Amino acid sequence: MDATQCQIKGVITMATVTQIIKQMTAEEIQRFIKVDDFKKTQYRSNSKLYRRESIPAYLSGVIIDYLTRYKLLKDPTKAFSIPLIVDIDKEVNGEASKLVSQIKKFDKESVDIALKLCRYDNYYRTGKLEDTAQYKLTEHDYFNLGTMVNRATWFINSCIDKTKILEVDIEFDGAYTNKVTNGDADYLTNKVLIDLKTSAYEPKSADAFQLLLYYVLGINSNNSYKFEKLTHLAIFNPRLNAAYTLPLSSISKRKIEKVEKFIGYDEEIELSDALSHFTGGYINTSLF
Repeated sequence: MDATQCQIKGVITMATVTQIIKQMTAEEIQRFIKVDDFKKTQYRSNSKLYRRESIPAYLSGVIIDYLTRYKLLKDPTKAFSIPLIVDIDKEVNGEASKLVSQIKKFDKESVDIALKLCRYDNYYRTGKLEDTAQYKLTEHDYFNLGTMVNRATWFINSCIDKTKILEVDIEFDGAYTNKVTNGDADYLTNKVLIDLKTSAYEPKSADAFQLLLYYVLGINSNNSYKFEKLTHLAIFNPRLNAAYTLPLSSISKRKIEKVEKFIGYDEEIELSDALSHFTGGYINTSLF
């Protein structure tokens, strides 16, 4: 679950990537990156989405993400790993695993189950069990959700090369700092770091900065080798049926260093240097 956000004299500390970005102005974000830096590719489709849906947009986004993972991974336990984390909690009492075990293929029933599992996704993130039973999916909902899952699956598959590498829920162990304590990216292939958005609106510079932060966290993580060979950052929106891509070769070393400073790596180095001064060149971790 995301760490609690703290703010001291206007400086954000101990927060997740998304929490930090929410506290920034558009002008502050655009000092690092602009969404206009990304190239938009609009894809054609014979399937036009219905304008009205009976569930909130955020729930649609969660369902699309989970079912896209299911179609890609072919394993419901991996796709719905977040709800399964809280399965042993007394408030959930095994209900998440029961639901996941009922998913056999991508169909209307799996969409219904994914909606129910959103209850436990929300519990994992907020500690509250959302009443998803109040929402009744219509034929228009099934069509829209199914179409967007298929679009997202197609795009992510197109980013997978012959190595067949695909990871989901990418964390950045070894890269977090006192300022950025948490954050996880959506999809990682051998060449592309991908963020999935389902808004009805074009992505903003905040979305671009979120992806850039994930990349910089990645190259400073324990698994930096996975990120050092990437060629592109990509945002894909299946609702708009559009991709927004940025070659990593276009990002200067100076900009990367600027983001690293923002994350707080210079502060970590200063702390390490200060400690080594008192320990003869190495950090003494003994108690006495």
